[in-house]
Amino acid sequence: SVKRFCEAVRPKLQALGGLHALVLNAGVMFPPYMLTEEGIEWQFGVNHVAHFLIARELQGLLVASAPSACVAVSSLAHEWPKPAGGVLLELDAINDAAMYSPHA
Repeated sequence: SVKRFCEAVRPKLQALGGLHALVLNAGVMFPPYMLTEEGIEWQFGVNHVAHFLIARELQGLLVASAPSACVAVSSLAHEWPKPAGGVLLELDAINDAAMYSPHA
């Protein structure tokens, strides 16, 4: 889990002198439909929700290690054509397997 990762890495980073840069890079693309342990659609959970949790969990260390920076890397996926109606992300249906598209 993300929380266990942060708990494990925090003391190692402190021993190395802190955390001066955190790069949040979405790394999952076009997976089959599945849910995280928390019940969130997996691609959205890994590429977006996990970033917020990592940044929140390591924020104290980032601030204490100043100068430091947190960068969220994006892609050109937001440029892809949107479906009819112009809505690419239906937050109300984020976990709906029938509405799932690995390209969204």
